[in-house]
Amino acid sequence: MSRALDFILAARRSEIQGLQQLDTTCELVAKVSQLVHALQRERGYSNVHLGSPDDQCQDALDSLTAQSKLAEAALLEGFEQPDLNRACAAEKVRLFNHIAAVIHGLEGLVKLRAAVRRRAISS
Repeated sequence: MSRALDFILAARRSEIQGLQQLDTTCELVAKVSQLVHALQRERGYSNVHLGSPDDQCQDALDSLTAQSKLAEAALLEGFEQPDLNRACAAEKVRLFNHIAAVIHGLEGLVKLRAAVRRRAISS
């Protein structure tokens, strides 16, 4: 009976680990969603800023940028959770490639935001 019990316990540990990974993934999805919505709001006001001759919406744009930066920081903090050295399962390959692409894209926001503020965006 002890051999069967070993496998039952191993199955339960695997289930718990799977649920913990699902929880972490759900948290990341929520953070990605929050960042996307914040960036969409910022993008909308960026368009208004680019289309207006004066800086009447500058304060609102700055506020939305600050909100986007908070959402970005929360997401990047969520990316710190996985142990990249231990998490080398084959199903993680695509996830890690996507995370790398997101981080790379976010790094370009500083220059883009500066160009929007200067109205130096070309179409």
